[in-house]
Amino acid sequence: MDNTTALVSCFARAYHAAHGARVFSDPTAKALLGADCGKIAAHMTAGIPYFLGEFRGTPEEGLCRIVHERLAPAVLARSAFFLAAAETERRLGLKQVLLLGAGYDGFGMRAESEGLSVFALDRAETLRDVAARCDAAGLENRAVPVPCDLGCGGWDKRLRGKGFRSGQKSLAAGLGLCHYLGKEAFAALVMTLGNLLCAGSALVFDVPTDAESERDATLRDLAAAAGEPMRARYSERELTRILSAGGFALYEWADADALTKRFFKEHNADAPDNAMRVPAGTACILAVKR
Repeated sequence: MDNTTALVSCFARAYHAAHGARVFSDPTAKALLGADCGKIAAHMTAGIPYFLGEFRGTPEEGLCRIVHERLAPAVLARSAFFLAAAETERRLGLKQVLLLGAGYDGFGMRAESEGLSVFALDRAETLRDVAARCDAAGLENRAVPVPCDLGCGGWDKRLRGKGFRSGQKSLAAGLGLCHYLGKEAFAALVMTLGNLLCAGSALVFDVPTDAESERDATLRDLAAAAGEPMRARYSERELTRILSAGGFALYEWADADALTKRFFKEHNADAPDNAMRVPAGTACILAVKR
């Protein structure tokens, strides 16, 4: 298994940053990708017949449509949802942020992370690659790397060993993570977080729902081809049950329509020819530890 889907997500943020950044601004994404930014763009452009069928237009127009219609909406929505939650939690005394399955998330490199203890949890090889890319790009990453497998036990001990304090108000974010964990592994992750986080701490996840769209199916096929199959889907009722078992109350369930209205209104008004909609089958959730 490689980092293909995480790199493509980073590319979606980089492309959006270079084309107005109306939904979510990530100035670190392009620098992190380096030469891979052009390689991914070329790969996606070569896939125009697969993504867009009988498309007629320039390669640049085709790439723009692929990003705006297929790659970017869910990625940008979950990033914007997380940032909004982090801003709210910060006003309520937030001290620590856990990036679960951090991939190439740039939160620890941006101004929003200043004054917070940030921990990036992911596979060792991914964290090493992030560190190498930061060095090459001259980026300062405040996130403390925590090499682990979130699908297995024991990662909480590693986190504590890196300086995490259970008594401090925390926000744990798993962006894109739930797609690749089986339901038992996800439930176990929530239970561990329930034992780890203090009351008032929060969780942010994006979750695949039962309402799969054609675009979801395309992305699922791409992930499977990259060796990273999407494993589970959730209803609001089922997710509420899993969260409750871990000691969390579901505070917000934002489905595709709600996310589109909340985060894409300005973009779609300013760029109607490149309008974006979060695909059905996507929801973002905010839960609070009781």
